[in-house]
Amino acid sequence: MPPFCPDCPPTKPAHHASEWIQTVFLEIIDRFLEPLIPRFLKIGFNIGLMKALLIGLVKIGFLREAEIVPELKIHPRTVQIAEEAARRGLSVLALTHHRRPTNFFVLKGHGKPYYFEGLPGYTLDFVTDIDDKHSAKKRLQALGIPVPRGAVFFRPSSALRFAEELGWPLVVKPPYSSLSRHVSVNLRNPEELRRAIRVAHRISVSFLVEEFLEGFYFRATAVGDRVLAVCRRDAPATPHEGAPGWKFNLDLGGTVTDVTDTVHPDNWALFEKIATAVSHPAIGIDFIAPNISESWKNQRCGVIELNSLPAIDLHTTPIIQGTSRNLAGAILDQVFP
Repeated sequence: MPPFCPDCPPTKPAHHASEWIQTVFLEIIDRFLEPLIPRFLKIGFNIGLMKALLIGLVKIGFLREAEIVPELKIHPRTVQIAEEAARRGLSVLALTHHRRPTNFFVLKGHGKPYYFEGLPGYTLDFVTDIDDKHSAKKRLQALGIPVPRGAVFFRPSSALRFAEELGWPLVVKPPYSSLSRHVSVNLRNPEELRRAIRVAHRISVSFLVEEFLEGFYFRATAVGDRVLAVCRRDAPATPHEGAPGWKFNLDLGGTVTDVTDTVHPDNWALFEKIATAVSHPAIGIDFIAPNISESWKNQRCGVIELNSLPAIDLHTTPIIQGTSRNLAGAILDQVFP
């Protein structure tokens, strides 16, 4: 696999300074200040303020309820929830502002209006820390889950010294999700590492350096503590001009194949161990391994990331090749048993 460093061409402008400052400010809050706030205060704040604020904005008309139609460009995961809800005699409406959608929705037809973000179960009192890649990795390590070795840095010089100790090839990415846009993989020398750090610095003051794992990219999705589907994501056979060869972008010809029935029992148990420990309404587990049918104990592999709001549409038609899995139904069954 050739080295890749997205957004690297010097002709591509960097983010506006004010956007970078805002990103740094938010990262400082998330990384240093938010951990000092007890969980019960976060939940109390969300319940006491956010819910009242959201409902209040709906009542005064600042936010309006709208049917989910293609023009709103709602994420497919929520569209699937709306379609499954309709089959059950329920309705899901989007909350919009000036006809532009937010990621908040309301489900009606099952008692009081049920407000959620993205997927049912993610109510306004929901708090998570797994979107911080380094924090999630430390949590997984404590559980005995295989993860790539790595560390977080602020300065390139420290990262370069660490790279020589860890060995090549390496991966550089921001500590928070950026949809892979600022991730650089298979870095094999200091110059490639420096370029990757500059890319990560465009959206984050810190960056994560970790070892590069060879293998296929798998996504296991759990609802509650039950793993319900596993798929393999493959990059396009012929990479699109200007696009990285490893990028699993469906628009560029990438494919997704259901492998649920071929997962080794040890790997299945590993995924469910993570789901049980994290205890989310739903979770996506990104796993790199040469062979999903072989035990994780017998191959070099690892969990590279957790997703707090997984794209359940990856496991359904028309995206999936193979068996389609109704995760939307499982989520509604969990929230409204």
